[in-house]
Amino acid sequence: MKVLCIGFYGHGNAGDEAIARCLDRYLCKPFENVEMGFSTVMSFGEAEKVNESNPFYLKRPIISVYDLEGIQSPDIVIVGGGDLSGIYGLQQVLKAKESGRAAIVARIGTSAKDDFLKGGEKAANLIKASLESFDHISVRDRASFDVLGAMGIKAHLGADLAIDMYENRAYQIPKRPYAILVAREVRKEDTERQVHVAKHVYDAMIREFDSVIILPFCKADEEFSDHFSKLCKGSTVLKDIWKDPAKLKWVISNSQYVVSAGRLHPLVFAIGARRPCYAVTYPWLNGYDKVNGMMHHAGLGNRVSDWGSPPNEIGARLHDAIRTFHADQEVINIYSGHLKGLMLDSLCPILTAMEAQHGLGIERGMKAGEFEVTDYDESYYFGARIFRQPHGEFMVYHPSRGDWAGWDVIKSFIMEKMKPDSLLDIGCGRGWFLKRMIEAGVKAQGVDMSTTAWAHSAPDMQQHIKVGELGDIKHRRFDVVTSFDVMEHIFEEDIKESITALKESAGKYLFFNICAAPDNEDIHTIKKGMPIPKDMEWLAVSGHVTIRHRSWWKAKLEDENWESDETMTDSLFAYPNFTFSSWLRHNIIILRRRRAA
Repeated sequence: MKVLCIGFYGHGNAGDEAIARCLDRYLCKPFENVEMGFSTVMSFGEAEKVNESNPFYLKRPIISVYDLEGIQSPDIVIVGGGDLSGIYGLQQVLKAKESGRAAIVARIGTSAKDDFLKGGEKAANLIKASLESFDHISVRDRASFDVLGAMGIKAHLGADLAIDMYENRAYQIPKRPYAILVAREVRKEDTERQVHVAKHVYDAMIREFDSVIILPFCKADEEFSDHFSKLCKGSTVLKDIWKDPAKLKWVISNSQYVVSAGRLHPLVFAIGARRPCYAVTYPWLNGYDKVNGMMHHAGLGNRVSDWGSPPNEIGARLHDAIRTFHADQEVINIYSGHLKGLMLDSLCPILTAMEAQHGLGIERGMKAGEFEVTDYDESYYFGARIFRQPHGEFMVYHPSRGDWAGWDVIKSFIMEKMKPDSLLDIGCGRGWFLKRMIEAGVKAQGVDMSTTAWAHSAPDMQQHIKVGELGDIKHRRFDVVTSFDVMEHIFEEDIKESITALKESAGKYLFFNICAAPDNEDIHTIKKGMPIPKDMEWLAVSGHVTIRHRSWWKAKLEDENWESDETMTDSLFAYPNFTFSSWLRHNIIILRRRRAA
């Protein structure tokens, strides 16, 4: 199967080339029969020079716009970049459409501008004419998505692919700790002011960080950085690594902070790697409103300065942001996962068009039926997973991420109704509920099998969380044992042993929230050690291997020592502010220890 990418071949720009490499990772590496190429407005000779000079394109060749046979041979054509009314590579799109064999997919990069929002019927007709050749449309910002929706044009909301490619970990990163500044010259006629702004940015950063590295994203950035660094006492410019975006990602992933003046991709890299960041934007650039939109959705709206503001004001705002950047970390954690999910969403129509057959977890290469501890990794806590639905289309599973305000209500209910002095939270994840109980004065402890959850736990929670299984908590009994969204992750063959361990640790109450099937729906189970059926990928990506009815779970949990407390369960659903759509009656089981005869 041949895939042709048009409009962002990337040579000479690390951000665009990162998109190309990410596409290669998701559309080529998991499969054995995919050939990928790139096309742009180049002559045969120019394309040949790129193919020879950049190792990445040796097996993924640049195809000249004049190569009619090369453009009409692909099965999938992906068009990237451009705005709503002027898609890049329209010449190639029309030529590919003539072949009658290719599925055409648009990935539009630039936000809707005010003139499109206000342009009325003329603008709408222009947009429709530009997009009518496409079988699938993906836009990378909410504004464009809303514009197309208002015109009745079906589109997917996606994100920039540059966040997810392999890192070049063989590259020697700078001595840590360090912060990163990406300085871009946008207007040759105003270089002096741009240098002045960059100098104030640098001064604000060096006040808080021991080392500030200047990181170019293309040759022009490198030339500007050389000139600019002389004003910063020769601050280090990392040269040539823009030629390998995987090195850039590795450097950014290990930094303390990232500031970008004029480029979006460094911020996408930073948030994708969960690094705090700040933007100095240029309003005349197409991506200006996209930068603001991304930072706004990340909850980092005060992390953006307009280049037109006084340079000292920009420096002061940045300094305030740096001094409080630790407060942004959880917000960035959550948004990085959201961004990853949007990125995968934008790939779903492409994968559906490819009609590829593969196993569970394309991004992780997981094909076996056995879930291991390592499966609950950063992809699970800070990302998303792609899977095939039973009817054949691809979708994205967006796992829950970060903190949840509902834990305050659950904490208050437990404190008022169960009055515990001690509590054990099984499968506590990153410990946000546990943190509430400890702050309420309860002697609380958590257990979770994921080292990733422990490594990225809620503030000050690592000392209260044990990495392991329930059986590792021995010779200790707690007034209340909670287990929220855990039991469905246990293979049916192991449930009896898990319940026994739970009861040995509980003194008064066991409080379960289990992802159970409603009585009018079918049950689903995945057998331990067996390959995961393709029609159950939708279930397996979440790690849900045992989905049974509430009555089945009750029968498993009740015994001569423990009984269901339905009165307590009823009081939970009548409790003030308990309005969570995800906590339904068939999900909740509260057990209390029976009184001795």
